[in-house]
Amino acid sequence: MSMIKGYFTKGGIGVLCLMIPLLSKWCLPSGLEERLYVDVLGIFYLYVPNILLLFTPLLFPRIKRRNQFQVVFYVIWVLAAIIVVLFSKSTSPTYNIFSNFFLAGALYLGLFHKCTEKQVALIAPFIALGAVVIALQFILFGTALVAYDFGVEGQDFGGVIRIASTAGAATGAGAILAVCALLMIYMKWPPIIKWCVVLIAVIGVFFTISRSPIALLILMAVYLLFHYRKTQKRIWFYAIVGVFVLYSAGVFNPILERQQQKEESGNFWSRRDDLVNETLSYVERENAELFGLGVGNVYSSTETIYALKKVPFAGAPHNSYILLLAEQGFFGLFCVVIIMMIFLLRNHKRNPELIAFLLFILVTVIFSETATTTNSEYVYLFALLMMMINSEHKYEAFPITNRET
Repeated sequence: MSMIKGYFTKGGIGVLCLMIPLLSKWCLPSGLEERLYVDVLGIFYLYVPNILLLFTPLLFPRIKRRNQFQVVFYVIWVLAAIIVVLFSKSTSPTYNIFSNFFLAGALYLGLFHKCTEKQVALIAPFIALGAVVIALQFILFGTALVAYDFGVEGQDFGGVIRIASTAGAATGAGAILAVCALLMIYMKWPPIIKWCVVLIAVIGVFFTISRSPIALLILMAVYLLFHYRKTQKRIWFYAIVGVFVLYSAGVFNPILERQQQKEESGNFWSRRDDLVNETLSYVERENAELFGLGVGNVYSSTETIYALKKVPFAGAPHNSYILLLAEQGFFGLFCVVIIMMIFLLRNHKRNPELIAFLLFILVTVIFSETATTTNSEYVYLFALLMMMINSEHKYEAFPITNRET
């Protein structure tokens, strides 16, 4: 009851403004979502969930000390991106900004605001619900335990069909699922419930049969194993038993079979190298290497696609850094890299585990997926992690009270 009352406080309303849009985009069935976009509210549906996101900076506490270099680079980056798109070939530059430039709002929230411990406690049920709903789709539909109309037949790997979900295609949904699974580790829930949610989410990630979300889980698991090797003496035992059980249950079979097929076919990168080259060639032809083609002029976010908007190139380089380079040029990419480097360096002592978590996201899912820097359901999830890093509270997977002596 006290938790429900917490949602009626200023901090609780901030949580609702942040999490309701994300949860709706993670869990709303695509058919219903499409009807809302096209039949009911038209393009105005874009703004219904996203308006709530605009209020989040007002409802989360600001950090006291801001790095001036970070502020300067952020302001220059945003202004340059807006100016470039206003003078680009886009038929609707304002629309491009409002439906493709969620990264600016998410970084503003994540760089300059923080989460209180009470807010994190209120966020936890949303993260758990999203993780379980997405994971069960991949587990139940992917294994055909529950009938599901795929629209297009998904490919079978080791007895698991690679499907899309309400959170999007397998790779993108896997990214959300992996981040939610790892965030749950840091939530103050009863251990049995918490680790059950984490286990379901982890199995769901492996059933996406997507390499980058799985790589994120593996990197974080290895980091935690070595980080706690002295204080949690049984952690290696539990890890080995857990891997053995999952392997025996066939959880790893789909990704191993898919990987083998790719190696045999000589298509290890799933044509991502071709997509990157096509994108860069287009930028070169347009002589837009320095400042880019403009936000939304290379790749359309989900919101834009539903609104049936066309873009000049409509490419998907499957790499958010290449997308930043294409749409905002070397200048925009440089600004974002500097902003994130400052953030990582400033906070690596305060919350080292979450910093490692964020770093692994930057080198896995953002490196291999385009939508992670365009769609609000991704970038605001990463902003949540950044706000937790900014908190005065030190987040640990195994707090000192639970450590063995």
